[in-house]
Amino acid sequence: MKLEALNAHVERLLKRATGIDELKTDEKGEWLGFPFGRIVEHVRVVDYEQPRAFIYGIVATGVEPKPELFEYLNEVNSQIRYCRAYLLQGTVYVEIELLGEALDYDEFDNAMTSIANAGNTFGPVLVERFGGQLPVAPPAETTDEAEKPEGQDRVVGPYL
Repeated sequence: MKLEALNAHVERLLKRATGIDELKTDEKGEWLGFPFGRIVEHVRVVDYEQPRAFIYGIVATGVEPKPELFEYLNEVNSQIRYCRAYLLQGTVYVEIELLGEALDYDEFDNAMTSIANAGNTFGPVLVERFGGQLPVAPPAETTDEAEKPEGQDRVVGPYL
């Protein structure tokens, strides 16, 4: 699959998975800011040896690197499937890489859900133990569906 075709395909998958019709991109064409629980997910398409989609979630920001944090991230990586957690310039991410050639909706949706579940399970623990901030504040209790931000009706559960 060529890069342009994968871009169009991923955009369709992303609209279906999030329920958002008007997607926002940055100057590089990366789709931005899909809050799922306490994390924010992003999607980008790149052309390495063959085109791929990367989905990553920002789990925590303002985190100081220290040996105990890296031990914790190794522990997280031993428990999560399909994705990896890492620290880069004070931000903890959970990321998955998908080959574009055979990417279908079920695989894409599973990837987004896996990242959301991992980030929402381990993010609060990470911030409590090592500091930093979660990218999304805890939701205020509301029963008014009109007050929900677009894309926030996605259900995410515990990781394991």
